[in-house]
Amino acid sequence: MTHLTFHYPKARKTHTCQVCGCAIPRGTVHHYQTSAYDGTVQAWRVHSDCAEMHWHHNRGRYEDDQTDDYLGYNYRGLWPHAYTRLELRSELARRKWEAEK
Repeated sequence: MTHLTFHYPKARKTHTCQVCGCAIPRGTVHHYQTSAYDGTVQAWRVHSDCAEMHWHHNRGRYEDDQTDDYLGYNYRGLWPHAYTRLELRSELARRKWEAEK
């Protein structure tokens, strides 16, 4: 993977964080990067604290971790907002799954 761009822009519209799945509201400074991988250009847009937690968790690995991978570690003290958003998305998904049973 080759990183092409690495920015902290202010959102001009609402985006979805690719780590926690919650909204990045308009006007929020967030992390945005583009990379070239396997012949395609990919974009990654996340909350700044979600990006920091992701990098810490992966320690340089290029992995596609899921929410439960992050929740398995106690990151609440390091990134409380990111961790709480992950818990929220996990709980909402659980409720939706139970309602569909």
